[in-house]
Amino acid sequence: MTNKYYAIIFFLSFLFMMIITLRVLFDSQLHKIFKQGSVTSIRTFYIILAIAISYLISSAFIDFIKAIGLIISQ
Repeated sequence: MTNKYYAIIFFLSFLFMMIITLRVLFDSQLHKIFKQGSVTSIRTFYIILAIAISYLISSAFIDFIKAIGLIISQ
């Protein structure tokens, strides 16, 4: 595969994981570690955490696809 396809797969998996991660975070009880009424801080924390988790999972997914491609091509 070319780098263009890897970039497309990464972008799509990143968006998918952002949706899943944000949904899980909003359903979790992590908001209890913040002060009452700090909605902006909670949302910022959730978004930053979701971006980090989505990036890590998407990067691992791309590395996995590249490794499978190398195994198959040999």
